[in-house]
Amino acid sequence: MSNVIILSFSIIFFFNPVSAAAESEDILKKILSEVGFTRDDLGYNPKGYWNRFPLDIPYRLTSFNDLYSEPLKLYDYALVMSHSVELYMEPSYSDSAMDGLYKLVYNLGVDKRLGGFRSYSANLRPPPEGENKILKAVESLYLMAGEELEHYTFGSKYEQPNGKNEIIEKTSNLIDSAKTIIAELILNLGDAIKWRNLAFRNCDYQKMQKVQGKK
Repeated sequence: MSNVIILSFSIIFFFNPVSAAAESEDILKKILSEVGFTRDDLGYNPKGYWNRFPLDIPYRLTSFNDLYSEPLKLYDYALVMSHSVELYMEPSYSDSAMDGLYKLVYNLGVDKRLGGFRSYSANLRPPPEGENKILKAVESLYLMAGEELEHYTFGSKYEQPNGKNEIIEKTSNLIDSAKTIIAELILNLGDAIKWRNLAFRNCDYQKMQKVQGKK
């Protein structure tokens, strides 16, 4: 505890405005030496005999152990991440490209968890063309599920309920740009469901629930 107190006062003292000569000194080294430490003493190397951590810690980033043992590398690590933010959030890029947010999420998140992941594109489907974009997108979901928005019985269309008319009526007051965005979202959610179903095609229901973290 006494070392911590001394270190705290040392930081306050040494980081106060000083002369140009003092600024050229290795201040961190000087602070650490006040409590008998060096740079090599910073950080921790996890041991298997510790209680709990680092035992059975899921989703740990591959960079965590090294940053935990070399905390002074955190600045360099964060600096590299900041370059992605500067590039993809720069108005000249984000206003002219459609993949800025996608690349930002990939570089700041996915790449830190899954190295080598191929990030060519999000492979998003464009919105349906023509009129009634939302209706067409919803129809694609029904088709994928083997269902229909309109039903026929005894050679005639069954009038109630009429899903098509209901969708057109409820979306009629939306502006065109909003309709396009919503339709694209619905269409790509359906595409995600398709690929998810393909991924689990050989997995029975109970195993699939376990993978998804459900009981």
